[in-house]
Amino acid sequence: MNLLAELRRRNVFRLALAYIVTAWVVVESASLLLSIFKAPDWVAQAVVILLAAGFPVALVFAWMFEITPDGIKHDREIRPGSGEAIAANRYLVLITVVMTMLAAGLFVVDRFLLDTTQTAADTVILDDTPVVAVLPFETVGSADAVVLADGLHHDLLTRLSRLRAFSVISRTSMMEYADTAKNIREIGAELGAGFILEGGVQRVGDRVRVNAQLIDATVDKHLWADTYDRAMTAGDLFAIQSDLAVDIAEQLKLTLTPGDRRQIAGAPTHNTEAYAAYLRALATRDNPELGQERLALAHREIVKAVELDPEFVEAWTQFVRHSGGWPMIWDSADAMLTDVTDALETIRTLAPNSYEAGVAEVYYVYFALNDFEAVLPAIARLEARGALGADALYMRGKGLRRAGKIAEAYRAYQAAARLNPRSLPVTGDLLTTSLMLRDCRRAGFHAAAALALAPEDVVARTLAADYELQCTENVKRAGELVRGYESTSDGALWTALRVAAIERDWERALALLEQGELSHEWWGDRVQEQLLMAMLLRKRGQDVESDALLDDIESAIRVNDRPADSMYRENAYIGIRMRYAALRGDVDETRRWSDEMSRNMQRASTLDPISRSSSYQFFAFEFADAGQTDRAIDALELLFAGPSFITFRFVDAHPAFDDLRDRPRYIELRRNYGDRKK
Repeated sequence: MNLLAELRRRNVFRLALAYIVTAWVVVESASLLLSIFKAPDWVAQAVVILLAAGFPVALVFAWMFEITPDGIKHDREIRPGSGEAIAANRYLVLITVVMTMLAAGLFVVDRFLLDTTQTAADTVILDDTPVVAVLPFETVGSADAVVLADGLHHDLLTRLSRLRAFSVISRTSMMEYADTAKNIREIGAELGAGFILEGGVQRVGDRVRVNAQLIDATVDKHLWADTYDRAMTAGDLFAIQSDLAVDIAEQLKLTLTPGDRRQIAGAPTHNTEAYAAYLRALATRDNPELGQERLALAHREIVKAVELDPEFVEAWTQFVRHSGGWPMIWDSADAMLTDVTDALETIRTLAPNSYEAGVAEVYYVYFALNDFEAVLPAIARLEARGALGADALYMRGKGLRRAGKIAEAYRAYQAAARLNPRSLPVTGDLLTTSLMLRDCRRAGFHAAAALALAPEDVVARTLAADYELQCTENVKRAGELVRGYESTSDGALWTALRVAAIERDWERALALLEQGELSHEWWGDRVQEQLLMAMLLRKRGQDVESDALLDDIESAIRVNDRPADSMYRENAYIGIRMRYAALRGDVDETRRWSDEMSRNMQRASTLDPISRSSSYQFFAFEFADAGQTDRAIDALELLFAGPSFITFRFVDAHPAFDDLRDRPRYIELRRNYGDRKK
């Protein structure tokens, strides 16, 4: 008892309480500040360790000293019960009360006032929904069993993805794990899946046997297994998938609503040949080795599927989805719109309230109609019919970007990536959306992810090269990424041209244009390429060759009409005339076309953010190339006032803007946007 009394007299308990409250305030403050400055985790851990180590030191201090209003004094200097001792007690109480109030305030700020969802780059959408990954089924028997297993795997993923009870990793990400040597824990960790379903398919005569087992991926523990033995008919095959979906939900102790059960019932088609064509279409579409032709090849298989079974709703839905690739499939936009509209009406007639009808509508309004304002309402109607899969979440991201909700779009893409972590299109849009948020740190993360997914894919390499140009100024690295790929993709060729331009290597730029194979869907595409070549020849001092090329351009302009069917082609035509006049030294003509382009630039403010950014970028380069420096700065001001795919760092390095560098307005732009190196 004497010891306890002495501890109380020396204020050891009071100081211990004050220390604990103060330490909590320090930790909470540090966590907020360190998260703002994105400090590594070890810094916060070090703060906690130091505070814990200081606690026994504080107790020893309390035994030997007193904190008074007049400063720190040794215990021997203060007489027990004196006014000074009472003041010391009150001083410690005051410190404790103040620190407790600060702690309460920090708690309120942290939990209720700070909106941690505002920075999309630091937000990942997670919930408590179980995530299930279904490995491609192993096969035993004939080659027909392989096709059968692929079909059963696809159908099971389709059914499971419609349920709200759990989230399902998409087929695109799962196909990489066919015949994998990785263990269950590795696969679960890579995909962010808590549960793995694996199984095998064996066909014997007119019967099929499916073995399935559910595994807890976090501990590699088998939770459940069963065997399904059915007749080799379409109805029985698809019934296996419905039973599997129900059994998985029961094993995860999840409740399926009547709506859920309707989503997984029934068969997509009773025509096995149509279903085989449908599966071939999906495999072709997702095969990067087939290059840009894969969508056209996949579409042919889809056409076969709907010809074999005109009531195959899922195949008609894929038909509508292909509208985004119409230049490779249809002869014209009008032909595409007619065919796709008919396909959508067929879906609405066959299954008006189905999930497939909702999916088809989303793709129709975005790719066929370009009605971007209708995308989000269509997504909402789709969500009312079933859980959104990876593709639907991806389209939500596109709709949100078009609506100017860039941070929300990033979060939608994150949700899509959660279900399709191996998707290059999703990763690419995460990268470009990061640039629109002016977050180069996060863009770099996605550039590395794209290369990890497909290190030899031209799209991945072009995305990574563009990141280097936009964010790091590592022009050499950007050039290395696309070198050798220029003839396989317009994007890679244009990136290589940008690299050559920034390096002022006009000889290489000219060689790239002469050897490249840019696609020319419109006569003006070829003329724009020739104009660029004429400019490069001027920069190399080859004025005679440049003038000869300009003569060819003049002839092309004379024999071709001004386009009236496309705003983008009309602007391109004006740019052609303006740059042609500038290269010819015709000041009046350059000014006339510059005035017209300036009027169009003002009208571009009514476009959606994606189209607006692309337009302002186009206007900036066109004006700069034609020597219209003030109007080039006008376009740059509009470009950087909103979300943009390009950074000021890239603009500041590009030779097109060399004549703008010393202009006061350009210097102001550099001050506002040039030093952001997040």
